[in-house]
Amino acid sequence: SSFHLFFCDMQQEKMEGLQAQIKEQFQKAFDDLLEQKLKEKDYEWVARLYVEIRDRICALIPRRADVHAQIKEQMDEVIFRQMLDADAYKPEDLVNLIGYVFHWFAQLQSPARDTSTEEKKQALFALLSTPGTTLASFVPVFVKTTHAVLDEIEADKAAFREQMSKK
Repeated sequence: SSFHLFFCDMQQEKMEGLQAQIKEQFQKAFDDLLEQKLKEKDYEWVARLYVEIRDRICALIPRRADVHAQIKEQMDEVIFRQMLDADAYKPEDLVNLIGYVFHWFAQLQSPARDTSTEEKKQALFALLSTPGTTLASFVPVFVKTTHAVLDEIEADKAAFREQMSKK
């Protein structure tokens, strides 16, 4: 009956709204906890997140050990961790990291994404230059932004593979 379909649609909308709310709360808790860890100078988690971003970029470049080695050298987790522990990680290091990561995004993504990815990069630079921005407040935004771009690249590649498999 149409009432049953209407009821099912309403239930579906409620579930989707609830899922979005849970995801939003989870993201906020993640960001808050990461910021807190950084304020406490506990860098274990952020070092793992750094490696995760680096490894996700490498995973998008199959069968190129030479490129993987170059990326791993540029995003060396030992040096990164030592700089954090020594309080030697400066804003210019973040600028270089953003530039490097987004350089790879530009190489790996669909040209249709260039504008939106550039806007995300510029938003990160703007946040970094905002008075009062700290490493602790910046890193969660950087992590969320980079993973969002990586998710888009991976989804585009999967959609392309799917499209090619139907031909």
